[in-house]
Amino acid sequence: HDKIRNAGRPLGEVVDGKFYRGVLTGFNEAFVIDEAKRAELIARDPKSDEIIKPFLRGRDIKRWRVQWAGLYLIKTEIGVNIKRYPAIFDHLKHYEPQLKKRCDKGKYWWELRACDYYEEFEKPKIVWPDIAPETRFAWCRPGEYLDCTLFFAPTEDKWMLAILNSRLIGYFFSELGAMIRGGHFRFKSLYMRQVPIVQPTGNQGKRMLDIVQRMSASEESAPSDLADQLDQLVYESYGLTDAEIGNVNECRE
Repeated sequence: HDKIRNAGRPLGEVVDGKFYRGVLTGFNEAFVIDEAKRAELIARDPKSDEIIKPFLRGRDIKRWRVQWAGLYLIKTEIGVNIKRYPAIFDHLKHYEPQLKKRCDKGKYWWELRACDYYEEFEKPKIVWPDIAPETRFAWCRPGEYLDCTLFFAPTEDKWMLAILNSRLIGYFFSELGAMIRGGHFRFKSLYMRQVPIVQPTGNQGKRMLDIVQRMSASEESAPSDLADQLDQLVYESYGLTDAEIGNVNECRE
């Protein structure tokens, strides 16, 4: 465990401590809409599109990839000029009594709660759920917003998925005590910031990224032969011996 930890830089340093939580609306029924409602709002007023953003829930995050369910977030942040968006205001007005009762709201009932990092959602990012039965990290495109059961770190380094979804890091989490009842991982920032990230060599990095791209593009669960190749690349980059690899594999069966 110490060898793994000492092999790389803590993820908290790699991403400059930038771990963020998804959006807590306080009343999803009003703020989360489907494609049909989005089309209706834009048809009534094209400006509506300015504050309607693709939205992902915890169940939409698979290992390696996102399976978007075609949902959107109405992003009425604090200070929004609601008069500019009459169709959206009319839609939200249907829920005015419920929205007024929210603990989590902005200055006005139609606003989302305060959030000072909306711009981070507009960047490429690695996303993960609060709790999952396995290491479940995926790549998320700029402009995709997330619900409050998800966490993310903005980064351009897609190859890091290879490390975060590896058997090695699953083993590291289990050794950290990040397991909870039922054999699930709890991906709290306390644990995430400790994950050691080794910068792969040029060739290793290219191979990792190539396989990650293929894994991310797969509609089904990732092919096991590719996962095995990635695990070997990760073991190589962390300098593990055959005996140490055997120990990791045995613990993570």
